[in-house]
Amino acid sequence: MKFCNLLTKRLSILVLIASLSGLCFAQFSGGSGTEGDPWLIETAEHLNNVRNYLGADHTDKFFVQIADIDLGAAPWNEGWIPIGSPKTESFRGQYDGSDYVINGLTINTGSTVGLFGFIENGTLVNIGLGNVNLTAIG
Repeated sequence: MKFCNLLTKRLSILVLIASLSGLCFAQFSGGSGTEGDPWLIETAEHLNNVRNYLGADHTDKFFVQIADIDLGAAPWNEGWIPIGSPKTESFRGQYDGSDYVINGLTINTGSTVGLFGFIENGTLVNIGLGNVNLTAIG
């Protein structure tokens, strides 16, 4: 009986770990964030998750967009919060838009406007924007 209880507890822990690791990988369409295996950005959710990798600890992170992204649908059309801020942390990674387009970017709050708000020693290349609505307040 003790063996069965111990086995059940260990299996439960393994299932929990597997579930949590799946959540980590779901942040992007694939990749590991390295130069040779960049994180793949395919959806608005993936793009939003880039903000989880700000600051000096993430200067070695690489992102590549692999599809057009629509920010014109809820909740993104209610106002995009720029990635990186001088008040929080700057974006310091490498983002390659691969000539795909990000459509429907709407920003209507704060004085920082843009897809990326504050970049420090980071790189943004090949990003296309369409149907942009930017309004700076303050």
